[in-house]
Amino acid sequence: MKTWGYVLPVILIGMVVVQSVDSRDIVGDPELSGRLELRGSYDDNVLLTADDYDFDLRRRDIDETEQDAFLGTLSGDLKLSIPVWDCIRKNFYYEFEFEKLSEQSSEDRQLHRLKIAPEISLTENFTWTPYYQTELDHRRDNAEYLRPDSVLNELGMEWAWRLSESDRLLLLYYYEKRNYESIRDTPFDDYQGHQGKLGWIHDFSSSTSGNLILGLASRRYEDDTLDRFGSTIVGQQRKEQRAEVGYAVTQRLSDKALLRAGYLFRDHQVRGEFYDFSSHRLHGTYIQMLPWNLRLQSFLQYEWRDYEDQQAERIRVDGATGLPYQEFTGDERSDEQTYILLQLIKDFTKAFSGGLEYQYLDNDSEDDSSSYTSNRYAVFVRYEF
Repeated sequence: MKTWGYVLPVILIGMVVVQSVDSRDIVGDPELSGRLELRGSYDDNVLLTADDYDFDLRRRDIDETEQDAFLGTLSGDLKLSIPVWDCIRKNFYYEFEFEKLSEQSSEDRQLHRLKIAPEISLTENFTWTPYYQTELDHRRDNAEYLRPDSVLNELGMEWAWRLSESDRLLLLYYYEKRNYESIRDTPFDDYQGHQGKLGWIHDFSSSTSGNLILGLASRRYEDDTLDRFGSTIVGQQRKEQRAEVGYAVTQRLSDKALLRAGYLFRDHQVRGEFYDFSSHRLHGTYIQMLPWNLRLQSFLQYEWRDYEDQQAERIRVDGATGLPYQEFTGDERSDEQTYILLQLIKDFTKAFSGGLEYQYLDNDSEDDSSSYTSNRYAVFVRYEF
């Protein structure tokens, strides 16, 4: 799909929704805010492939794993908020991202996201926000894993209650539908589904708060599902049910330091033994203000997944031919993933900042084709208004 095939619908929808605002109903000054960021990165395993051999690859030869690349990224967002009458704010959001890879031009991508979300204050402590969001993801036709262009639409509602000075209740529901461009042999399938989340935020004190999250989701994919060995089960459509529960605590250690730590459990029940798994995630964030308008931001996440039935495969090399092949071990697959993010940011002015960033990702799996590591180094500049 051509670039303008994605950009034009976003522009046209944006023009329609802005024109829908009657100037006679505006009761205050419109507010416009946004961000523009330019980033340069280097990644030593940009496709997240396994060491030496990766049978999951759809395009590349098996001796072309662990490809490194330089990446250039331009991203930004805009928010327009217009007060209408005394109890309604019409909010319009637009986000975009352009990513280009050196020597991996087939992986270039564009992302556009538009959201319309009028905020309606039904009472002083109760807000209702219906919204519509569309996401346009453009990929090159020969992208790795045959990742095709796609359009994601969401229609949802958010409710927010302030129960007391120290308690807030949040409720979210949305319906989603993703359509992929038709490409032969792609592993990505159209899907549609529903998702709901309940959040409760409690302020224990002026410096400490807790956040409880409960979630339920269901999806139906437009294709047959897979058995424990990854083979198609003809006539059985893939369906997914997901439940999650999590809790996090945020502690302001001082006026220059903040710490956040949490845990999340997810359970996926899917028709098709290949996809069933449960996961446990521990995560933590630490932010420290430094002299000379510097700040250090760090994030650490550790997650382990237990697949209920998916059979793990090991890579072997044929002694006679020297060619690799895979065989099932008889064990269920399990993964342990570690992710680290470090940022050093300098605020040059109130609106202009820049910084250095490092990301580390390690996925240790019982399945050889899913074991990989990646190191990414980046420098960025950011303008906010």
